[in-house]
Amino acid sequence: MRKVQFIFIVIFSFSFASSQASDETIDCVDGKIKTIENKKEVIVYERYCFDTVLKSISSTKKCPDGCLVDNLNPLVLKHSELKSITESPLFIICRKAQGVPQQIDYWANHRWISTSRCLFSDGTYQDINRLISSRVKYED
Repeated sequence: MRKVQFIFIVIFSFSFASSQASDETIDCVDGKIKTIENKKEVIVYERYCFDTVLKSISSTKKCPDGCLVDNLNPLVLKHSELKSITESPLFIICRKAQGVPQQIDYWANHRWISTSRCLFSDGTYQDINRLISSRVKYED
């Protein structure tokens, strides 16, 4: 019983911390992003939004003015839509959000951190895990 209570407290704490992510936890930083293009490593220096609580990155054309990118409409999905033998469910969600998925690394705390982002046609992008936590709603 204590183990169940402990797990509940840990999950509740994480949920509470995630819901508390606000302007104060998101900073506009100058950073490095590493991708692979034509089988070659490419490092780009760019300004992006870094969420210090969720440890995720995103880009918005208003990065110097503010980093809020979560005001998009919810993406309603069924779990059955995410089944694929050849593609990651994260990439499927990105495509359903009209984005192009991309595996990247970004530089933080003196090391490269691997993640995936969803690139949108207007030039903005969002870490796919943050996209899921902020927009995806399941109807089943």
